[in-house]
Amino acid sequence: MKHEEYLSFDPAEGIPFAKEPQRLPRRILTIEEACRIIDAIDENNPLGYRDRTILEVLYATGVRRNELRHLKVQDVDLDEELLRVDQGKGRLDRMVPLTKIACDFLKTYISDIRPGLLGIHCDDTERHKQALFVSSRGRPLDQNTLRLMLIKRARQAGIEGPVSCHVWRHSCATHLPRACLRIAWGPAARDFGCGQGVEAGASPQRAVMAEPTRVT
Repeated sequence: MKHEEYLSFDPAEGIPFAKEPQRLPRRILTIEEACRIIDAIDENNPLGYRDRTILEVLYATGVRRNELRHLKVQDVDLDEELLRVDQGKGRLDRMVPLTKIACDFLKTYISDIRPGLLGIHCDDTERHKQALFVSSRGRPLDQNTLRLMLIKRARQAGIEGPVSCHVWRHSCATHLPRACLRIAWGPAARDFGCGQGVEAGASPQRAVMAEPTRVT
């Protein structure tokens, strides 16, 4: 109207545009595919064990890529089976539960695997000493290293197509609400599991992600 000189001012000026709707990834892993990728990793070498631990954490929590990369050792509470995520989306801190199997892998990774990866390569910067997941050179994981690792592990399991952190996040969000959850709140542990009907191919310890009928 202002452009056509019917009005001397633009009544819409200053009104923010609506945000573009966020699109879900077209690719969502099935429970069987997620378990195939995780279980295909050779844990008998440091990088294999690290990668298995990363995927257990991704699948258990659905954390974002940068949230995973910026995790610190002190963010892991194995006694309470919780993971602290600092400065997540919206710059908010939050606590997310971990599965027992993720805690088991984290415990061994932190005590036995991570010190070896740090080794003599790690410089004395506080950031490097605190980073939870590190590269073979003892440095915090960068985006490209993480991306290539996820692709490599998927291909090893015969899974094609994009398998990014975003895909793992939405796969977790898709599988979790369909799961049978039995949560025993206590000082020792939380017991996640389906009493019956765990899908073929899903590990019993990862039953939190299983359901009586197949996810399609």
